[in-house]
Amino acid sequence: MYGNPIGGSGSRMNSRVAKQFMELGGKPLIWYALRAVEESRLIDDCILVTGEGDIPYMCREVVEKYGFHKVDAVIAGGTERYFSVANALGSMETVLRIPNHDGYVFIHDGARPCVTEEIICAAMEGAVRHKACVIGMPVKDTIKVVDEAGMAEAGTYGDGGAVFLYQEIDGLIYETILYVYDGQLREMLCEKDWEQDAEFGDPISPAQALEVSEPVPGLLRLVLTGPDGTKQTADVYIRSEG
Repeated sequence: MYGNPIGGSGSRMNSRVAKQFMELGGKPLIWYALRAVEESRLIDDCILVTGEGDIPYMCREVVEKYGFHKVDAVIAGGTERYFSVANALGSMETVLRIPNHDGYVFIHDGARPCVTEEIICAAMEGAVRHKACVIGMPVKDTIKVVDEAGMAEAGTYGDGGAVFLYQEIDGLIYETILYVYDGQLREMLCEKDWEQDAEFGDPISPAQALEVSEPVPGLLRLVLTGPDGTKQTADVYIRSEG
């Protein structure tokens, strides 16, 4: 089964069109993720999660128009991404055409168009081996030109510490920022040095604070304080792909 929680207003891109419906190569962004689902040999069916008001448009202009037969249902999401995921998981028993009693669940942000069968297979392999898996992509060498200190930076944004990752796309430098603002761990993608309000980042999960340090070059230490005050520490090694 494949859950596809999507959302977002497109405000960071100065557009009234939701991110998943913005066109890339003549197709809406969500089309690329759903095509990967449709063509995958590992995925049997899909639950598509979107804003309640977008359900008719999603059914008519995406699922039916492009013939995505593996989509079993289009359901309403929640106020945050993790609520949308929970809604999809909670609906599995009632909406899936092929029961998923002993299978695996893939979850993907439908506004991210670059998912491939290779990525899906890698996620499956990791899940079988470790019982759970999260896919990450190596940062490209080109960002060394942008930041002489390395491919990622520890800094401040929102309500405290933040991680900045740089990537060159079509000659422009973009940054992904991971930070805490207004009680939420958030993620934001925008052009480098483009001034943007912290409130526009996509919420990931409730959190009080994020502390980021660099004990040694290339190693970032993240300490996330949850809503109950519990601290979780993760060491992230940043490597390049030549």
